[in-house]
Amino acid sequence: MLSTDRQDGTFSLTSALMPRMRQIAALAFMLASALLSPAANPTNSSTPSLMTAIRAGRLIDGHGGPPVLSAVILINGERIVAVGRNLPIPRGARVIDLTASTVL
Repeated sequence: MLSTDRQDGTFSLTSALMPRMRQIAALAFMLASALLSPAANPTNSSTPSLMTAIRAGRLIDGHGGPPVLSAVILINGERIVAVGRNLPIPRGARVIDLTASTVL
């Protein structure tokens, strides 16, 4: 919730949102760790790139658009190659299941 308890009229986050923000930060850290692991970033250029699919319960793109429910993010090597609702996941892709989470 936002409150205007300050005398200057500015908004502040109440302590009720802080645990949720910590959860989101922890989720972002886990996602980054999974994508930066040696399995996701092969060092030998002759090794075919690994396709990773992230299943998100909800995706917020950060550009002000509406949340995408049942989102799939496809990553080939180090590049995001597709994002959308219920995209087909390629055979052999590594799947990170975040269907109970919101991905930013």
